[in-house]
Amino acid sequence: MVTKHRLQSEVIRCPKCQSSAFTKDGIIKEKQRFKCKECEHRYTVFQRGLSKQIRRQALQLYLAGLGFRSIGRLLKCSHVTVAQWINEHGDTIKSIRASSEINVIKTNDLHAYIENNHKVVLVFDIQNDSASLCIPITPKEQR
Repeated sequence: MVTKHRLQSEVIRCPKCQSSAFTKDGIIKEKQRFKCKECEHRYTVFQRGLSKQIRRQALQLYLAGLGFRSIGRLLKCSHVTVAQWINEHGDTIKSIRASSEINVIKTNDLHAYIENNHKVVLVFDIQNDSASLCIPITPKEQR
């Protein structure tokens, strides 16, 4: 529950006049709304937390087979938070998850991994929100 004492300690200010004097003014779309005592402007506080894009990336990585801790390390957030995001989707999401385990490899070790294991590798680029498929090609002499 949002208390006025906690809100004032977070220094909520009116976006119009920057005053910290406010009253609660109802709830809109599950967000607390406020009314400024100075200029009577109505506003809501911006949502704290990680963006929906990061949540989507966490879901994609989970469906690809990564564990909660690996996803947390990649996205720089808590593994408990990742587990809560996944659990919000219920048991249906667990049934479509990839069954095989995923190996996490650093990019500087990727060439050696592909060369030694001759496996197809799917590479996720989290910063650019893209994925690449690396298929090893064996020279004719080695076939």
